Amino acid sequence: MNGVDKDFVKVHAPKGDARYEEMTDWLNRIFRVKREYDVSADKLVWIQIGPGFPWKNELGHATIGIPSR
Repeated sequence: MNGVDKDFVKVHAPKGDARYEEMTDWLNRIFRVKREYDVSADKLVWIQIGPGFPWKNELGHATIGIPSR
């Protein structure tokens, strides 16, 4: 539990790869997300789920998919 943040999901992945940024954007639609770039391997993704309530809203409901415009 070292380094976790209460009420957040923390995504650790290499900086500069669009795949990881896109994944983080998708997770951010559902959860409160923080991004970290502190990994040493090129293809490592580490997701930490902190204690508490990381959902975007108080009811725990989120819309998955492409947002309406």
